[in-house]
Amino acid sequence: MPLLLQSAVVAILLAGNALAQSAPPDSARTPALITRPSQVIELNPKGNWKASPSVAFASDGRVLVLYRDRWKADARGNWHLVRVSDLWAHPKAEEIVFAPQEEPSDPDRSRTWEGFGTSLHVTEGGTTAYAVFGGGVNTTRVLPPKFPGVRNVNFRSFINVVAFDLDRFVVTAKRDVTEIADGAGDLTTTEKNSLLLAKTNNGSWQVHILDASLKEIPTSQVQGRRDMKLAGTCQLIPDSSLVCADKDGAYLLTASGNQPLLRIESPWHVHQVKWSTAGGLAGVFALDSNRAVTSDRLWKLSAAGVPLKSSGDFSPHCPGGWRLSSVSNDGNIAAIECTVIDDYFDDAIQIVKWSEMQIYETGSMRLIARWSLSTRRISRIAIWHRLHESIVAVLEDADILKLYRFADDVPIN
Repeated sequence: MPLLLQSAVVAILLAGNALAQSAPPDSARTPALITRPSQVIELNPKGNWKASPSVAFASDGRVLVLYRDRWKADARGNWHLVRVSDLWAHPKAEEIVFAPQEEPSDPDRSRTWEGFGTSLHVTEGGTTAYAVFGGGVNTTRVLPPKFPGVRNVNFRSFINVVAFDLDRFVVTAKRDVTEIADGAGDLTTTEKNSLLLAKTNNGSWQVHILDASLKEIPTSQVQGRRDMKLAGTCQLIPDSSLVCADKDGAYLLTASGNQPLLRIESPWHVHQVKWSTAGGLAGVFALDSNRAVTSDRLWKLSAAGVPLKSSGDFSPHCPGGWRLSSVSNDGNIAAIECTVIDDYFDDAIQIVKWSEMQIYETGSMRLIARWSLSTRRISRIAIWHRLHESIVAVLEDADILKLYRFADDVPIN
């Protein structure tokens, strides 16, 4: 990734503010409303939606689904990696049954999966996949509670990885990576056939690179300083740098130092930044005097972080703000999601009033498709794009896979 010259900071600021003031005409952004998926595939009805299932695309367009069976495990375990091929005519599924090195536990079984997460990563070469598991183990304390009103438990977090050979479709390695990784999400990525893991600690960060057998590649560590004023989230990118976003902009963290990628002014703030081979995407939003979201947009960023295009204001208005939920393998297609919560059940389960997905072509920032998401199920999203055709996979809970297929200009139902 090119490094940003200091002289470009003013240009970035001016470009960002110009995009904040402009929007394409509504006629240029009229999307196709998709009322039904192109394909619905039923998976295991015993999938555990609480155990954070994941969905991803292999490089050849086949769909990978990671989920946990909520029934008793057999000798192999009760986690499944399912690969679905021949998506349209006669879908075929094959699966690997396995057990990760560790799973969460809690004296209160209803809270076992709180804070647990998974992520599924496929290498650029398409021959290796990695499943990352992150959660916590709570055990009952014998001593009195440390503080009044706090659960009397000892807590320990863990992160472990399982590697898969996609050619032979088998598990090849397992490893606990708690000491060298943070979480199971944005601080994990792949490069060629390697897995990159980032660990942040106080004011520093370090990247470790593992090969397909989950052995650390010698002299592969990349480290640098992280300004603690950057309180936002970070994304690890394949060149071993971190892209971090906070409300005032985005920053590139490299071994040689921290550099600004994007700076914007009030009332606009940066919500998310996602980086890919095609550059970056930034989700930005504006707040009123009561700190309520008044509008939000998607910006296309150059490799140097310069705003190139704006989507214009998202519509309809989303009270909690639209979320950038997924970006395609080549960075050309992005999905945003709005979920309006009506109420909560037992302080844990959300009662959803309304939820919608919108698809943008990132080169032109044109809205090309939209559809409603289930209000009764939790949806996970993955996008695959090639030769002007997109496939969006929506995994509902852990047992229903909905596929939406469309060209960049006309939906294919």
